[in-house]
Amino acid sequence: MKKILVFLAATLICNYIYPQQTDKYILLKPDRVFDGEQMHTDWIVLVKNNKIEEAGSMKLLN
Repeated sequence: MKKILVFLAATLICNYIYPQQTDKYILLKPDRVFDGEQMHTDWIVLVKNNKIEEAGSMKLLN
């Protein structure tokens, strides 16, 4: 029983010391992107938490 209480206390302390991560973003710059209908070049893809958030032409950023 004492081991369980120590484990629960350690878990709670770790949650306060190391809070949950915020959103994770990844910017992909592939050679080509297929949008389901046609192939595009010079596109970028923004991924947020393993889901595609945005995709579009890199020329819009310049």
